[in-house]
Amino acid sequence: MTGSKGLLPKALNEKELGTLYAYCEAPLMLHHLLEKGETVADHDKALGEIHDVLAGQGPDDALLSLALGGLIVADRVHRLYEQDDDCRILATELSAEADQVVGYLGRLRIDLDSYRMQISDQDIFEYLSRVPDDLCVLASIYAELQDNIRPQERAPQDRTLSQALRILHYQAESQADLARSYIEGHMKPGNPAKPRPLDAIPLPPELQPQHDPAKIIEFSLFRR
Repeated sequence: MTGSKGLLPKALNEKELGTLYAYCEAPLMLHHLLEKGETVADHDKALGEIHDVLAGQGPDDALLSLALGGLIVADRVHRLYEQDDDCRILATELSAEADQVVGYLGRLRIDLDSYRMQISDQDIFEYLSRVPDDLCVLASIYAELQDNIRPQERAPQDRTLSQALRILHYQAESQADLARSYIEGHMKPGNPAKPRPLDAIPLPPELQPQHDPAKIIEFSLFRR
């Protein structure tokens, strides 16, 4: 892992990526849902569960989940909409953004948790300061994909993708707001600890399933 000296983080290997997918949970749930589509038992409940996992994560873990999920979505869009230039371009942008997020934030998570490396608060602060902007970029791409994908017109068999994009967009946007407020109000370079709990992000009313009361949200890298 490299910090504030401007060097690129070491690339993640296949085992480390697998660890991140298992750690984040939501991307694996998303992959299963997109592959099975509406044949999944309790389809709507499965969508709500993906939302709940994302909403219960701190903004940094949510960003990592949304980036790993972005790689899955990008691959599916490339396969389903290979003849659609707009969708193909957006999928390429999503893949590139997701790759760079996983490259720096995934590496930080692996180095801290798997290798127990010592990383300064200053370096952690610099990485987490990028979280709001990266969440905004993902939110924008997810929103554009959602606008360009119309299952009734192009892929009636994949209504699930459109529904999943709606949740991913909503979570990215809401988590970006949480992250920005958190950084502005509670983090300072060299002293990012002692976070104030924030409320979990609710599902939009029309998508709400019955689920547990709101959880506590904070940057997970400071729950140490």
